Amino acid sequence: MGEPRLIANAIMCIFLEAVEEVLGDKGLTVVLKQAGQEQFLGQKPPNDTELGPSLQEYGLIEEAIEQVYGDRGARAILMRIGRANFRRSLEERGKLIGLTGLALNLIPSYEAKLGLFLKNFASAAVKHGNLPVRLEEDEDNFYYIYDDSPAHYRPEKDRPCCFVTVGLLKEAVKWATGKEVNVEEKTCMACGDDVCTFVIPKKA
Repeated sequence: MGEPRLIANAIMCIFLEAVEEVLGDKGLTVVLKQAGQEQFLGQKPPNDTELGPSLQEYGLIEEAIEQVYGDRGARAILMRIGRANFRRSLEERGKLIGLTGLALNLIPSYEAKLGLFLKNFASAAVKHGNLPVRLEEDEDNFYYIYDDSPAHYRPEKDRPCCFVTVGLLKEAVKWATGKEVNVEEKTCMACGDDVCTFVIPKKA
C-alpha cells in the first residue's frame, strides 16, 4: 500500500469541525478514541495548507463513526458531516475549494455552471489540499474521481462507503446551482476498485 498520502492541515481541521458540529464535543471525543486518533483531542490541526495529516487518519475517523453508530445510523451521520464540511470550507477557506472569484451567477446554463464549478473544485483540491482528484464527463454525467481516498485505508467493504464525500458533493452542487441532485458513488477503493468515482448527473 505504501506510505499514506498526506493532505493539507485545513482538510483535517475542517473535517473535525464538521464532525464536532454534527456529533457534539463528546461525540467527537468518543470517535477519536475509537479511531486511535487521540492526537487530535483538543488540538485540531491549524487551518492552513501545510501538509500534515494523512488520508489514512481521515479514513480511520470515518471508520470509527461507522463502528460507534452502526452502518445504518452512520450513513446519515456521515452525509450530514459532509454537508457541514462543505459549508465550513466555504465560510473559512473559499480559496481552498476553488470558489474565490467564481462568478457562477453569470452563467445561465445549469450544465455549464455545474461543469465550471466542478472543474474549479477539483483543481483546488489538488492545488491546495494535495487531494488526487480529477473530473471526467460523458454525455449524461460528470465523474468526480479520487485516485486515492480515505476509503483506500479502511477495511474491505461490500458496498461503497464514502458518505462524507457524497454529502459534501451534494451540498456543493446545491450551493453552485441551487439544485438538489443525486450523487452516487459508483466505484470505491474499499470495495477493491482502483478509484473512488462519484457520479453527478448533468440534468437537474
